Amino acid sequence: MFKKFISSTVFPVLFIVLGLVFILIGIWVEFENPLWKQTWDTVGKSMLVSGAFAGLLKLMQIHGVFMHELERLIFEPKFLTNRKDIPAYWEKVSLELFKNKFPNIRTKLFSDIKDTYMPTKEMVYYDKAEHFIEIALDAEGYLITKKTTSLTIMCTDGKKTPTEYVFGTTFRDQKDIQNDHSYANTSVKVNGEEVVAVIVEDGKQVADKTIHKVKVPLHGCDEYELEREDCIKCKLDDDDLLTFTATKLTNTLTVTISHTPNLEILFIKMGTLNNFQQKQNSPILKKFEYKGIIYKEQGYIIKINKK
Repeated sequence: MFKKFISSTVFPVLFIVLGLVFILIGIWVEFENPLWKQTWDTVGKSMLVSGAFAGLLKLMQIHGVFMHELERLIFEPKFLTNRKDIPAYWEKVSLELFKNKFPNIRTKLFSDIKDTYMPTKEMVYYDKAEHFIEIALDAEGYLITKKTTSLTIMCTDGKKTPTEYVFGTTFRDQKDIQNDHSYANTSVKVNGEEVVAVIVEDGKQVADKTIHKVKVPLHGCDEYELEREDCIKCKLDDDDLLTFTATKLTNTLTVTISHTPNLEILFIKMGTLNNFQQKQNSPILKKFEYKGIIYKEQGYIIKINKK
């Protein structure tokens, strides 16, 4: 770029120098004919003006090239990957963008975007999730639900960094477990092999339920095919809702619900930016698809009613 700059400015500089020389000749040299003096002066001024104008145009051209190169250094992806100030720069730009429309809540708005909708610290997301749910109501009024979850766990750092799959299991109050409510995590498989889930948080009370936080350690791969099967049994009068809340970014979700004829099913989206598309609707089978990203704390609710 520097050599190009030098070669492109030779002629403007030469014209300026020659123009000054011609003007000085017209001033210092005595000519017998005054017309020659005027000619040298006029030609010198013309060359000086032409050189200056050409130099200005060239300077503007070089400035444009310089600005283009500067923008490339700032914004081109291969240079952006080496920058350490991207989060701070992103925050400044976003806050400036929100300043006029949301001046009083722009900091909170950016925090939600960064931490919930675009979690920059996350290295894992779920891809092509499928939920197959079988619901039956027996003669004694017990609701028996079997849910099979399959998804691909994508690790995005490219370093096969160890991670984990975390989920929750639910019991009602201990006195009711034997009589009215039981929960069993039937199996968890990773890449086709059954694995053991580890309880990492036991006995957290939420309303009348006890929630156990369970994790499956993962390591050595960039992708994991996971399949989880859960069974739950409870009185329909005690619990007529099935809920799903995303804990990671989830790219596309298909929910298939099979139920006995003595039940009615109502499927309700929960916080998602778009609607689930119903692909199948029969008296005992419903299928819903979400083509897009489900963000953390979004999901769906299934309301179960007896006919």
